[in-house]
Amino acid sequence: MRSLFLIVFVLTGLSITATHVVGSELTYKYVGGSNYRFQVKYWVDCSSTIQINQVFVNGCAPSCNVTFLSMTLPVLNPGGTPVFPACAWPNSMCSNGPDPGIREFVFADTFSLQACSDWTFYTEICCRSGSITTINNPLSMGMNVRATLNNSPSPVNSSPVISALPVAYACCNQALSFTQTASDADGDSLVYSFYTPWDDGMSCWTASGTVTYTNPYTFSQFLTTQTPISLNTANGDIFLHPTLCGQISVFGLKISEYQNSVLVGSMSRDIMITVMPSLVGTGDVSSDENLIHFDSDRSVLYIQPGADILLVDIQGKELLQGYSSDGLIYLSNLAPGIYCARSGNRTVKFLKN
Repeated sequence: MRSLFLIVFVLTGLSITATHVVGSELTYKYVGGSNYRFQVKYWVDCSSTIQINQVFVNGCAPSCNVTFLSMTLPVLNPGGTPVFPACAWPNSMCSNGPDPGIREFVFADTFSLQACSDWTFYTEICCRSGSITTINNPLSMGMNVRATLNNSPSPVNSSPVISALPVAYACCNQALSFTQTASDADGDSLVYSFYTPWDDGMSCWTASGTVTYTNPYTFSQFLTTQTPISLNTANGDIFLHPTLCGQISVFGLKISEYQNSVLVGSMSRDIMITVMPSLVGTGDVSSDENLIHFDSDRSVLYIQPGADILLVDIQGKELLQGYSSDGLIYLSNLAPGIYCARSGNRTVKFLKN
């Protein structure tokens, strides 16, 4: 555990530099006494070779006259861990292949905090992916995520935690329910909201700038869609029906937590979303005797009898893993969308209508 030090004059927040950052979040967990374990996650496009060894989490609490504090969090997984997309591994850029891929960097450490009603914490990095199509000058835009904490009534509070990745893939011309539901260790009431993603270069007292959307996009309507994008503020489900294939955008998701109607904390997540073409072909990772093919309406997947099978959705969520004695995998219960199936050394992406 480390104790925080107080600097009586305001300093500029420390930041780090990388490229092709596609998502980030800042969370904290109460671990006993006055101690909290802070965790930062960055998701980076594998086309970047950046190595991040540590990050800084800065903060303040005006009610306690804490004008600036700095926490240094070391990386827990040097080099990052490939996490997405499952269809590309092991042929993704994360493994020196040609296909897209995402690396997750995790940073964490434990610190002691005094009881204050208005803690604000933030971490930041530069720069965003240049592939974003809905904001101005994405490569010059940094990324800043924040968390708040009111531990004056009680130290026992942990921020909400989202298990899903903050890298979204949607099928063009298909409706999507994108889930970012969080869990809360304290059983607090959670409220979800959109916000305009922040740029880097802020101090604790001065909010940083934000990304600037190109017309007609906004923080809540960040894609071209058939119907307006909607957010379920009670569970974090995001509903959208994108219609512009190849579009890439970003948005911010904030989760506020309440105990007995009192705001006790919040966390934020910066998310990038990509609209995939509606027609997705199949492709080999390598040739293998375990052939994968479908019936005419893609309701049955055929593999070699007794072979292993892994089935995931486009977000990388595992739907099926094991083996099939008869080589038949029934897909009739799958919702429309893009999926990835792997058997032996052969992998295919396919569209389920």
